[in-house]
Amino acid sequence: LLCAAFGYFAYRAKTIDLTGVFSAVLFGVLLISFTDTVSWFVVLLVFFILGSAFTKFKYSEKEFLGVAQGKHGKRGYKNAFANAGVGVAAAILYGITGDMLYTAVFLGSVATATADTMASEIGVTGGTPRMITTLKRCPPGTNGGVTLAGEIACVVGALIIAGLGFLFGIAPWYVCLLAALAGVIGTNLDSLYGALLENRGVFGNSGTNLLATLSGGLAAAGLYLLVSLL
Repeated sequence: LLCAAFGYFAYRAKTIDLTGVFSAVLFGVLLISFTDTVSWFVVLLVFFILGSAFTKFKYSEKEFLGVAQGKHGKRGYKNAFANAGVGVAAAILYGITGDMLYTAVFLGSVATATADTMASEIGVTGGTPRMITTLKRCPPGTNGGVTLAGEIACVVGALIIAGLGFLFGIAPWYVCLLAALAGVIGTNLDSLYGALLENRGVFGNSGTNLLATLSGGLAAAGLYLLVSLL
């Protein structure tokens, strides 16, 4: 019921389309079923709320610049799977194994998705961007373009998810901090993938986001394993 209610209100708020509703409900059911708690779902829900809010941030200005999210900011199943698919898969693996490694992957991937969305939506109107590969100035909305405002938003977004992970008791504080660091890494890798792959037509936006969230999750896992050896 909680997942269905979320999907209904999100649809009514015109932040997701029908495919997004079905994806959100599916992800919510899987998260709650495999983790036996609503905490993981709430973390993902906060990502969605922040993503939707910042997508609407200065939306008219973004439309004028030609860099606004399509369909008036509505997101569908491609966005859902690209941004949350890795996290949900990690939650399922955690439910099966109980291994903290998959908790790190979950938090790292969601931190990446949140940080990347906030960085993109704030950074696009936050000054003149520079290409992450050359540091040369580029037009707003260019794949691979980064701004100081976007980088600050990236760190804030990653810390929000990490803070929720600690607050809800999903993981110890050090795992949450590692996940935040992984979120920043994943977000900047997203910019790198955009510059090197998306601009060349190798991936679309959803493919780039999926690769970035996977990278963020794996970065969190790698950092967790490294710290575990100390």
